Amino acid sequence: MSSRLRFFVAIAVVVGWISAARAEDPPGFKSVFNGKDLSGWNGNTELWKVEDGAIVAESPKQKQNEFLVIDKPYRDFVFKASFKLKDGYGNSGIQFRSVRRQGDTEMIGYQADLGAPDWWGCLYDESRRNKVLMGPRGDTPANRNLKKALKPADWNDYSVRAMDDRIALTINGVTTVDYREMDAKIPRDGHIGFQIHADARPVRVEFKNVFIQELPIAEPTSPGKTGFLTHEFEHAGKKTRFVVYLPNGYHESADKKWPAILFLHGAGERGGDGSLPIKVGIGPAILARPNFPFVVVFVQAEKTWEAGSADAERAMAVFNDACRKHNVDPDQRHVTGISMGGRGTWDAIQTWPKDFASATVVCGFGSADGAAKVAHLPIQIFCGDKDSERIVGSMNAIEKALKEQNAPVVATWYAGVGHNSWDHAYNTDALYDWMLKHRRGKN
Repeated sequence: MSSRLRFFVAIAVVVGWISAARAEDPPGFKSVFNGKDLSGWNGNTELWKVEDGAIVAESPKQKQNEFLVIDKPYRDFVFKASFKLKDGYGNSGIQFRSVRRQGDTEMIGYQADLGAPDWWGCLYDESRRNKVLMGPRGDTPANRNLKKALKPADWNDYSVRAMDDRIALTINGVTTVDYREMDAKIPRDGHIGFQIHADARPVRVEFKNVFIQELPIAEPTSPGKTGFLTHEFEHAGKKTRFVVYLPNGYHESADKKWPAILFLHGAGERGGDGSLPIKVGIGPAILARPNFPFVVVFVQAEKTWEAGSADAERAMAVFNDACRKHNVDPDQRHVTGISMGGRGTWDAIQTWPKDFASATVVCGFGSADGAAKVAHLPIQIFCGDKDSERIVGSMNAIEKALKEQNAPVVATWYAGVGHNSWDHAYNTDALYDWMLKHRRGKN
C-alpha cells in the first residue's frame, strides 16, 4: 500500500469513527457512562466491570440479585441503553425510580425487565409488589411483535420513559408497556441501575450506549421564581392549567422585554393536567440550556389544535394574556409545535398571520393551500425522511408551496429519522439564534 493510499485510509477510518460516535449520541441526551470505568456508579466492583466499552456482569452461579446504580437520582426522564445476554440466557433488567433496600443487595422499585423465557419488555415491581405490572407475555399480538424485533443473544436497544404517573417501555422500537401508576403513594423519583439476577447457571449481561434525557418538572409559581411554573387562566367560562417558562435573570430587570414562544404539543400530550406538554418537544431542550433566553408558554389541548377549534382559540388567549403579564416584546412572539402541534402551528399562522415574528413546524401536516397568506413570515420546517407518508408528503407540499411564493422558508430533512424529529430540531442552537433575528412586521 502506498503512503498516499495509507493516508486516505487513515482519514476514512477517523471520519468513520467520528461519524459512528456522533450516531451513538442521541440528540437531547447525555451519556451517563464514560465507556472506561464506573465513575458515577456504585455497586459490587468484583462483579460489575467495564470491558471493551461496555458494563459487564458475569457470574458462574449468582446466589443473589446484584445492582449497579447511578449515584444521581432522577424523577422524570427518558433512559436509553443497549443490552446483550450471553446466548440469550438469564434474567436482568433496568431498575428505575428505586432505592437500595437496607441490609442486603436488593433494590425496591420499578424494573424494565429482560430475559428468557418470558420477561422481555415487562414492567416488574421489584421487592415491593413483587409482580409484573404490565408486559407482553403469552401468545399476544404485543409479544409476537416483540419477538419479531428481539435478538435474544445479540445487542438490543431498550428505552424507559417515566413522566409523572406514566411509564412506557420499548425494545428495538416496539412498545411493550404503556402503564399508568394509580397508586399515589408510589414514589415518582429514585435511582436508575442495572440488575443481574440470581441464577444457578452461568450468566453474562452487558450494557452500552447508556444515555438519559432529563424532563422538566412544573412547580408552583411564586414571586421571584424562574423555571417551569404552573398557572391558571379562565377562558370562555372554563379554567385551564398551563405552564410558563421564565428564564434565568428574568426578575433582574423590570424594564427588559423578552422574546416569547408559544409551544403546541403533539397528540400524546393531550389532557387536562397542564404539565404534560413540557415533557416532550422543546421542554427538555430548554432544561438542558440553563441560559435559554425566551419566555415559553405551554398550553394543553383536550382534542385538537386545528384552526377554529376551542383548544386553538384558548391557546391563543392564554398566550396573549401570558405575554401581557410577563414583559414580552410584542414584536418578538414566535410559535412552534410538533406533530399535531406542527399542524396547529401551520393553522395558527394562517388564522393570525400578523401575530408572530416566526414559525417553526416540526413533523407537522396540513394543507399547503394557505401558503400565500403566510408568505411574509419566516418559517422553518423540520422533518425526518422516515416519518409517515402522510407527514412527509404534507411537509414536502408545504415547503414547495412556500418556495413558490418566494417565502423565507428554511427546510431541514433528517436522513433516516422517523417521527421524532423534535429532539433533533430543538437541540439545534442555531434555531433560537434564527428566531431572535426576526421581528414581527420587519422581515
